[in-house]
Amino acid sequence: MSEVPAVWTRIEEELDAKSDDFSSEDIDRLRDFFLSNFDEIRYNVDDVRLARFSTRFFKAIGRTETIDFDERSTYLYGPNSKGKTSLIKAIQFNIAGIPEGNEDKYGMRNLVHGNSDRLSTIGFWQLDEKPHTLERNLLKTGRGGKRKEYNSPYLREGFVQEADSVAERMKNPEKHIGEESISNRELLARFGLFELKKRGHSPFKILSLFFLMGEDFKQFFGDNSQFIDLLFGISVSQVVNAIDEKINDLELREEEANAQGELARYRNKREDLEREIEELKSTREQKINRLTQLQDRRDSIDDTLEEEDQLKNLENRRDELRGRRADLKVRLEETTDELGQIKRLIERHDSTELHRDLSGIADDLRNLMTVPDTCPICTNEVDAEQRSRLVDGGNCPLCAKEMPEERMLVEHEHQSPDSLTDSRLTDDDDIQDYRDKKRELEGEQKHLRKRISDLEEELESVQNRLRNSEVKDLAEEKTSIRDEIDQLRKEIFNIESDIEHTKEELQRIDYEIRAQKRLLPRAKKKQSLRETFEKFKPIVKRQRKKRRESEKRKLEEEIEQLLEVFDRGTFAEAHNPRFEDGDTYHYTIQTPERELKSRRPEPSTAETNIHAFLFHTALLRRLSSSINSLPFRMFVIDSPFTNEIDKENEKAITNFLNELPDILPNYQIVITSASTEGFESATFASEYDMKKYPSQGQADLAQFED
Repeated sequence: MSEVPAVWTRIEEELDAKSDDFSSEDIDRLRDFFLSNFDEIRYNVDDVRLARFSTRFFKAIGRTETIDFDERSTYLYGPNSKGKTSLIKAIQFNIAGIPEGNEDKYGMRNLVHGNSDRLSTIGFWQLDEKPHTLERNLLKTGRGGKRKEYNSPYLREGFVQEADSVAERMKNPEKHIGEESISNRELLARFGLFELKKRGHSPFKILSLFFLMGEDFKQFFGDNSQFIDLLFGISVSQVVNAIDEKINDLELREEEANAQGELARYRNKREDLEREIEELKSTREQKINRLTQLQDRRDSIDDTLEEEDQLKNLENRRDELRGRRADLKVRLEETTDELGQIKRLIERHDSTELHRDLSGIADDLRNLMTVPDTCPICTNEVDAEQRSRLVDGGNCPLCAKEMPEERMLVEHEHQSPDSLTDSRLTDDDDIQDYRDKKRELEGEQKHLRKRISDLEEELESVQNRLRNSEVKDLAEEKTSIRDEIDQLRKEIFNIESDIEHTKEELQRIDYEIRAQKRLLPRAKKKQSLRETFEKFKPIVKRQRKKRRESEKRKLEEEIEQLLEVFDRGTFAEAHNPRFEDGDTYHYTIQTPERELKSRRPEPSTAETNIHAFLFHTALLRRLSSSINSLPFRMFVIDSPFTNEIDKENEKAITNFLNELPDILPNYQIVITSASTEGFESATFASEYDMKKYPSQGQADLAQFED
């Protein structure tokens, strides 16, 4: 910026007066910041107006419409729902396309008419009195009607002739007024809107100043303070926004805000780790000393263990004797089992021979035998029948009853495996072999018992020698020392690992301490700079407030003059408009009966409409007197009576609309209104080019209607 704005001079004087808060270095920094963000808007065009407009299949328009607009004022009137509002939205679409994300807010959803798949808009614009043709179309394709082309406008210098271009494009969607489209950025720049968009204001928000739509007259006025500041050249408002962003950027990150506390925490942690390392080293030294003592003792034992080999021999002999004894015991057990089998075989043979000798005698004795009262075998009582069964039948046992299980088992223990009377060892040679085998096994058994006894005596002797050996005690001590040495080595290894791990942690803590030390001055610098901007902000805001108050006073004067038009209805005798303080452009008007607040208008009357008329008109009057004002020179009011004429305010609104072309002589006024009952077009004929809409034969392209 070549020249320093006067507002900075005033701000710098205030900064100099507060030398305790702002150093010379601070002031230089703030000056550079202020000037870099004090960006006055420069428009590359001065005057934008609409000469003619053609559209086809846009919302309610199911035909081709072409309207010629008077350079000063045009009034479109006709029945409701015939496309007047759609025509106005088509003009907005022609300039700005579709407001992505705000389609419902600006009524720009479902733009293609009925079952059509394409809409077309062609505007014949005067840019600084130079004719340009702007075409923007929208094509629905595929399932769900995906939109295409609306971001590809075509702009060409001159008014394209209808005969060879417009008519053909209306019939043939593949044809355009130019071979290459223009970018939306470049298009907005040509219409003088891009500088505002670049500063965060959408094209539809900008256009809402110039297009007062009956569906929402409150859409613009009230809380567009940042935008209005730009319109009036209050560039200091941009500086305030930049200060807010700067303060947010200078907000300390969590690690920066915690740097001081983290530094103290890490320093304490380092002290703890250093103390832990010292304790580990001390413990390691103690264990190393103990290890040295044990190793010395082990070496001493090794020197005195001269009988160590003898001890090992005794231990080996002991183990050998235990093994041999176990083997002999197994052999003795096997020999004893085999001897028992031989003995039973011999006993069975001898019993069989005895049975033969006694069988005859038994027959004689059976008749003489006395039968006891109870059975000597099973102990059950013997009755008379059982007695005769023993004598007559020779049954045994005497009772012939089922014997108790325990008694039966006792008997079985005394029985031979086979009945003595059922079998007989008839071969005397076999019996002799068994008797020889019996004598052999008895001798083997005796021999084994003797050997086992001898081994046990020798084993007892060896164990006594081991118990009484000093070498044994030394060996046991050596074993204990060896185990303790192994344990100490493991503990020392673990301690050294802990020391290394703690040292690594200490290195990490040292790194964190260095990082916090680097972070701390940066955090302090950011905090100091943030505090500087926080103190700077109210100074700049006061300058903005002065400029806003100045503009608000001027707007109040404009509204006061406009109120003179309203000599009847709600705003009759209204006076003394006053804007609210702060970041708002809402205002209050006094009447003899009550206050009329733009923030809360009476919904049952046309109060909302009139507030919007007053505010927008006052803004445009102020802009028209500015050297560097927004170049868009149209003011469109859609449905000023809101389709339901407020009888109390009808005359007042009519008077205002008739005065509007003279109030805003630098603007092209366009009014659309429903021709409801009582509407007289002649009322506006002296001030407006009256056009009935739609009108048979009005559109030059009607011949191409399907």
